[in-house]
Amino acid sequence: MKEAEHHPTAITKEQTQRPCGIYQDLVVNTRKEMKHVKDSKRGTEGKVINLQTNHYQVTCGCEIAYKYNIDYQPDIEDFNIRTSLLLRHESILGKFHIFDGNSLLLPQRLQHLEMELVSQTKGDEKVRIRIRLSSELHPNHPDWLRYYNILFGKMLKQKKLEELDSNPGDLRDITVMLQGTSMDIQRSYNASILPYERSLTLCADVTHRLHQTKTVLDILREKSEVPNEEVSKELVGSIVYTLYNNKTYRIDDISWDKHPDDTFKKSDGSMISFKDYYWEVVCVLPDNRKQRYEEIKTFLCVENPVPSQCVVASTLNHEKNLTTVVTKIAQQMNCKMGGALWKVDTRMEKTMFIGIDCFHDIVNRQKSVAAFVASTKEDLTMWHSQCLFQDTAQEIVGDLRSCLQAALDSWVANEKREPQSVVVYRDGVGDGQLQALLVNEVRQFQKFFTSRVKLTFIVVKKRINTRFFYDNGEEVTNPPSGTVVDQVVTRDEWYDFYIVSQTSNSGTVTPTHYNVIYDTKGLTPNQVQCLTYRLCHMYYNLPGIIRVPAPCHYAHRLAYFVGKSIRQKPASALSDYLYYL
Repeated sequence: MKEAEHHPTAITKEQTQRPCGIYQDLVVNTRKEMKHVKDSKRGTEGKVINLQTNHYQVTCGCEIAYKYNIDYQPDIEDFNIRTSLLLRHESILGKFHIFDGNSLLLPQRLQHLEMELVSQTKGDEKVRIRIRLSSELHPNHPDWLRYYNILFGKMLKQKKLEELDSNPGDLRDITVMLQGTSMDIQRSYNASILPYERSLTLCADVTHRLHQTKTVLDILREKSEVPNEEVSKELVGSIVYTLYNNKTYRIDDISWDKHPDDTFKKSDGSMISFKDYYWEVVCVLPDNRKQRYEEIKTFLCVENPVPSQCVVASTLNHEKNLTTVVTKIAQQMNCKMGGALWKVDTRMEKTMFIGIDCFHDIVNRQKSVAAFVASTKEDLTMWHSQCLFQDTAQEIVGDLRSCLQAALDSWVANEKREPQSVVVYRDGVGDGQLQALLVNEVRQFQKFFTSRVKLTFIVVKKRINTRFFYDNGEEVTNPPSGTVVDQVVTRDEWYDFYIVSQTSNSGTVTPTHYNVIYDTKGLTPNQVQCLTYRLCHMYYNLPGIIRVPAPCHYAHRLAYFVGKSIRQKPASALSDYLYYL
């Protein structure tokens, strides 16, 4: 249908019914059921510091807005044409409005509860537009917030701020300066408005990334005449990006005194060199071809179950950093076979920790994979895992009983008694799914453990745009690792908080948001915050701190591995091994 021409004709229809009432906030209030945080959800331990954030208070002079439903006869699918047809009647609707294609938000009430406008297209086709009052919205209403976000999205587009713009105009001078080098600038933005404890806030986030292709090996070659200690000072703590798997790693140490020919004692008492050991549970691949890797992993995880480690041959060809590579491989092999690399005191006795996450194949539209990972020893050195296949894009896990029973059996086999409490970290769930999570997954835990085991259920959210900045009086930096934020930008309806667990020498660290939606254990803010931060140290694939608690990240790795590589249920013989790291 062609763009409409302006033919405003108003046909009014008075109705006797009253307009719809004001809707209540649709946010699920999970805090009200937890009496131990009824009065306060704020921690008291540690040192208090002042932080700045990228949240900006939003106020509006309009105390009430009016939402109108818009219908077209005949129906029109194109958003731009729908908008053009409607806004030709600005003289009736007013100059100020927000339209999302189906509903219209106005700062003033129209003369009639229901009215009909007529527009005519360039093809002389008449289109009737029915406008009907739907509701009156106060500033904290979820629909009001949605319209706010629509408005800001349009403003950003008008400013030509495109997402993932690698060469933004305001960085043109820097971009020119980098021409001829192996570096580039990438920028992305996001803006959202939500209600928090004290007011509505606009969260605005702009991220810049500076990429370079200079490798650690290049640095080692350049500094071949420099003492090892000086090279270590430069490299340790750096973040490196690996092209073969598109991941980043932090360099924690360099072992200059180790060599592939050095030997160590195996569990059976025999001695073997690192080189020979890797040659024997390691698969050296000629390249990083995805199909070959998937075929090997499918065979070793399904048909002939055994923990395995794959490494690309080119990774082993650099003699100068070979020690670092083989040390990392040795650590992975150790934990995949059930060994413990380190321990952390969680201050929680007789407690099982569980992580749950889902993988959705948005490319091939295959079945979703739900991953369940549970600690089976009190010191968190052994883990049990299960995978469930669900309908495409299904997030809520429908059948957890078999996973819970298998994890409990493994715990009892190791500890000779049942756990007294269970702490669940659930990743991948949006704010709009909290009610479904309570009704389905939390209820499954309740039925399985009944009242004999205390249950704490925590939702983990990594994909957030909130940032925090620490002003130490001399400069603005990232907050220190372990910083907790549990006020101002949290919700009154939730027992929630943020933790900045990682450190970064460049760029801005991203905090992780935690929301305790169910808790019969009665964990205080100090307990749940400290516990969560300590669990960020227990991920065996990185000798450092990660963004989320270890059980949560184990579940993420398992779901991704099964969904992307083997696409079928792993053999049960591997359930008690971290074979997916």
